[in-house]
Amino acid sequence: MNGYFTEITWKIDLVLFSFSLVLSALLLAHITIRNHLRNKQGRKLLSIKRGVFDLLLSGEEITEGLRLPLSKDIAPSLFLDIETNRNRELAFFNKSEQEIFRKIFLHQDRIARLGKIAHLSRNKWSRIEAILSLGYCQSPSLSDVLKKSLWDKDEDICYFSMIALAQTKTIVSAKILLDFLKQRPLYHHKIVSLLGQFPQEISAETARLLKDQ
Repeated sequence: MNGYFTEITWKIDLVLFSFSLVLSALLLAHITIRNHLRNKQGRKLLSIKRGVFDLLLSGEEITEGLRLPLSKDIAPSLFLDIETNRNRELAFFNKSEQEIFRKIFLHQDRIARLGKIAHLSRNKWSRIEAILSLGYCQSPSLSDVLKKSLWDKDEDICYFSMIALAQTKTIVSAKILLDFLKQRPLYHHKIVSLLGQFPQEISAETARLLKDQ
């Protein structure tokens, strides 16, 4: 009987040891893949920064037709890295560099592609990144595009659409947010906070749009 229990205990220990080895291997693989992707992202950011810096030094006129390194391989996540400096430890872009990058990066074909991702992608966070990218385009013509995603059933999509609309800082986007507020009063504090960041002349005009308290 003692031998039987010893054998069972040994098998359990073997299973637990094997399980711990598998977990360790998976953790190591996860860390390796994460570091590889992060390094790859860092190399892309540095390559784009060098391209923008070279343009600044050259004094060349900045137009849509210019090509930056990896300009065809810029996903919404990379665009947001540059616009928000959320990975500043990898590469930091000052305002002049961001403006140059935005002018080259944003053309009608790419904006249309971002709009398609924002509305049709099955990956929610890909949609959110595309929506935020559209907001950072700061083009008044995109207000109607963002208005559609604002009314999405998913609360996260709705929330980030508000953030994106606030980036355009136009009277049109302010009116869209106010119309949304009238039907979704639960977002009162967030929308008021966003409208407070609009230019003073737009904030004053926005106040006139309010017909009630």
